[in-house]
Amino acid sequence: MAVTTSDGQHIDLHFGQTQRFSIIDVADDGAYEVREWRNAPEKHIDADGCHGWFDKVVKTLPDVDYVLTAKIGPRPHRALSAAGITPLESPESLEEVLAGLVRYRNRRAARQDEQGRR
Repeated sequence: MAVTTSDGQHIDLHFGQTQRFSIIDVADDGAYEVREWRNAPEKHIDADGCHGWFDKVVKTLPDVDYVLTAKIGPRPHRALSAAGITPLESPESLEEVLAGLVRYRNRRAARQDEQGRR
């Protein structure tokens, strides 16, 4: 998971404003560990706007399933989604969001198990 955070505890940066991502691993019980801080590509706005930057960001995050950010626009949302990365918008504390995400993943897995048994 990649997080747009200024301090490692709060999801407080807009996607397009981040200069680096906190890359974290999340266990099934909600425990998490910061694996690394990864720099976002340098942003150059050209005739195409930020579209090229969005594509570069996607290429720097090939190993993440989710991006947690305080705010994200439709264009970067589409770029991430097209790459199989789920963008999540939530200006909360990281621990609160991770607890909710773990509950969601567990419910989803339980539903899939239940459907598989039918």
